[in-house]
Amino acid sequence: MQKYIKETWRLVSTTNQCQNGRLLALKWLDREYEQQFAHIRGYVEEILTHHERTTAIVETYPNAKNQDVFSRFYVCFEKLRTRWKSSCRPIIGLDGTFFKGIVKGCLLTAVGHDPNNQIYPIAWAVVQAETGDNWLWFMKNLKADLGLEDGSGYVIISDRCKGLLSSVKAELPKAEHRFCVKHIYENLKKNHAGKDLLKKYVWNVAWSCTMTAYRKNLQKLKEYDVPLFEDVLKMEPRNWTLAFFKLGSFCDKVENNSTESFNATITKARGKAIIPMLETIRRQAMVRNAKRQKKAERWDGRCTKYVKLVLKELKEHADKCVVSRIPCEHAYGAMLDAGLDTDDYVYECFYTGKQRDCYSDNVKPMRGPGFWMAGSHRLVVAPPEQDPPEGEGSEKKKKKKSKKGEKRIKGKFESPKKKKRQVQKTKRTGRIMHCSKCGEAGHNAARCKIHPKKKRKMTEEASDQANTSSQGAGNGAFQGPETMSLTQPSQMSD
Repeated sequence: MQKYIKETWRLVSTTNQCQNGRLLALKWLDREYEQQFAHIRGYVEEILTHHERTTAIVETYPNAKNQDVFSRFYVCFEKLRTRWKSSCRPIIGLDGTFFKGIVKGCLLTAVGHDPNNQIYPIAWAVVQAETGDNWLWFMKNLKADLGLEDGSGYVIISDRCKGLLSSVKAELPKAEHRFCVKHIYENLKKNHAGKDLLKKYVWNVAWSCTMTAYRKNLQKLKEYDVPLFEDVLKMEPRNWTLAFFKLGSFCDKVENNSTESFNATITKARGKAIIPMLETIRRQAMVRNAKRQKKAERWDGRCTKYVKLVLKELKEHADKCVVSRIPCEHAYGAMLDAGLDTDDYVYECFYTGKQRDCYSDNVKPMRGPGFWMAGSHRLVVAPPEQDPPEGEGSEKKKKKKSKKGEKRIKGKFESPKKKKRQVQKTKRTGRIMHCSKCGEAGHNAARCKIHPKKKRKMTEEASDQANTSSQGAGNGAFQGPETMSLTQPSQMSD
């Protein structure tokens, strides 16, 4: 903060000034918390005013005082929806991330891939917890907005959250649902701790492009560790192995990095109040699309930059094969020998024209809260704090102290707490004293007769001074420069 103040306004601030300013800002945020929830309906009206055919929903429930309490919020902008359907690949990454500020809840996100293999946000929602009911509500709205029907021809990538799995199965039964291998590896790591080559073998199985490679990597995994091999077989390979993926999705992803990257870009936004958070996410999407539109206009190639980099790597590999006279296993080598244009064999979803079309129409800017917070809409009350449901939330939350009188059951991999050694103190009464020198009872080291304490030897000067002082004390007078009597004669009056 001190550095920012100095660079922005060229002022020198102290640490106490910055700390006091931070505390004051936090107080303002606490006051703003309830005010933002109160005007969430006005924010929805503002979205629908400036973005036609956009889906913006806020749901509430009544409390004991007949007030509308906030439940959940969903938004899918029409510009993002239509451009994803016309220009992006049929891939959707789903994930939920928790808030970091005073707002308690979870943000559900749906992220796609543009023709240049970059993240493209589609829709997001604010809910109180990552439950099956909230995921089902989110999937119903997303399915209606994107026209997914039964999910045929679409790819869903996510983790293995129970509520998410059941909602995808219920709403998109024919979609290809892939599991993030990173989360699979983390779960296997908990049950098979200490395996140094666990990551290598699990990812090799996931990246197996053919059935032959899949069986070969499984055999290597079995030779490495049989219990690990058995746990891997319990999972359906069609959900996380490349060899079992359907053709036509134009995606070889086995991880959900797109949503993880999107969540990382909104880290600061997740620490704000609800309306500033939603506005920050919308503005970031608007600015990101505007910048990528300019980059797409400047790119002259027929295919996107991502495809050119992939083809460049294949060309280098093909050149090595020509030099070594070993036939190239990829078709790129044959294309070079035949003098064919490799761009003709790239699917149109990777063309630069699709990239330009993807960002040709952007999310529109909106007015500030001063224009719509004074509306006639019914105010909404902030939701009460809720405990996270069992089985959900981070490990840090599970390790928090439980309530008084309740014993928390420790996790499988938590270290047991060592009990303090209880030392029972004995009373001094009735104890028999022993000497530390001779070991006999009845006396201590200071009064030991077997090993008596040696007296210090005095020097000659010290002995002379001691003798002189003893003589003076015996005469009853002090030996000084003059002899003084210690008694005075009494004065008698006449």
